[in-house]
Amino acid sequence: MDDPFEEFIDRADEKSRRLKEQVDEAGLFVKKSVIVFAYYLLAITFGLYVVFVVYLTVAPILLASLNPKYVNLGAYAYILSAFTYLCHQMPERSFIIAGIPLPVCARCIGIYVGSVFGLTTPFISGKIREKMYSIKLLAFAFTPIGIDGVSQSILGLSESSNIVRFITGIIFGLLFFGYFTSRLLSKNSLFNETVKSKEGLMVVILATLLFTSLAYSNLTEHLSLDYISSAEAITIAIESGKTSGEISTYYIPPKSPLSIHADKFLVEYEDYVLSDLLSMKWTYGEYSRSPEYLKSIENLSFSERHLLGIWVVVESSGRGGGGRFVYSNSPGTYVYIDGYTGGIIDYKTH
Repeated sequence: MDDPFEEFIDRADEKSRRLKEQVDEAGLFVKKSVIVFAYYLLAITFGLYVVFVVYLTVAPILLASLNPKYVNLGAYAYILSAFTYLCHQMPERSFIIAGIPLPVCARCIGIYVGSVFGLTTPFISGKIREKMYSIKLLAFAFTPIGIDGVSQSILGLSESSNIVRFITGIIFGLLFFGYFTSRLLSKNSLFNETVKSKEGLMVVILATLLFTSLAYSNLTEHLSLDYISSAEAITIAIESGKTSGEISTYYIPPKSPLSIHADKFLVEYEDYVLSDLLSMKWTYGEYSRSPEYLKSIENLSFSERHLLGIWVVVESSGRGGGGRFVYSNSPGTYVYIDGYTGGIIDYKTH
C-alpha cells in the first residue's frame, strides 16, 4: 500500500514542476515580447529618421512656399540644424535650390542619405548584406571623408567641391551604418520573423506615418513660428523704399553669418551676399565673441541678434560678371531682412 505522505509529496512536486514550467514560459514570453517591442521601436525610429532626411531635402521648397504653414515648417529645419549643431550651414558648401541652401551642407546631407541606405541593410539580399559585415569596409568608410575633410579644413590645401563632399558623405553614411545594422540585426531570427514580415513592415509603416502626422500637426498648428516668407520679405523691402524694380530673393541659414568667417577659401568667391555678411559688424562680433560684444548682447534674444535666418532681397540693375559665386554678383541693391522679426538689418548697393 502506498504511503499517503509520499503520494502527497509526489503531487506537490508535480505541481511545483508545472508551476515552474509556467513561470519559465511566462518569463520567456515577457522576454520575447520586450525584445520584439524593442525591435519594433527601433524600426519605427529608423522610419522616422528616413522622414527626417526627406524633410531636410525638401526644406528649401517648403521655405519658398506662399503658404505660412509650409514656410514655418521649412524654417524649423534650418533653426533645428543650427541650434543642435548638426552643421555649419555654410552656403558655399551647400546645395542651393532657387536661392535657398539646404539646411545642412553637401557633406552632411550625403551622410544622411547614405545612412538611410545603410540602415536598410537588414532588409536587402543576403549577398550584399554579408559584404557589409567586412571590417575593411568599415575602415574604408572613414578614408575618403577623412582625406577630403583634413586636406580642406585642417591643412587648407584645396577646397573640395559639393559633389565630392556629397559622395564622401554617402560613402561614410552607407558603410558605417550598414556595418552596424547588418551586424546587429541581419542574422537575428526573431527580428526576421517579426519586423521583417509583411505584417511587421505594415505596423512599422503605419506607426511611422502616425508619428509623422502628429509631428506635422504640432509644428504647423500648435508651435506657430510666424516666419517671414520670401514674398513678405519683398513687400518689406519695397515698402521701405529700398527696392522697386526687378527683384530676386535669397536665404541665409541661421548659422551662416557666423560660420563663413571660418572659411579659408571664401576670398576666392565673388559673391556680394557673402562679402556683405563678412562686412557687417554684428556677424564678426558673434563670431569673435569678444568680451565687449558679449556684454552688449547679454539681454538680446536670438531673433534680435539675427540668428534665426535672413532673407536677402536683391533689386538687380544689371548682369554680374564671371567668376565664382553662391548667391549673386549682379550690381544692384541688396536688402537684408531678419527672417523672424521682419526687420531690415542692413542694405548695400553694389
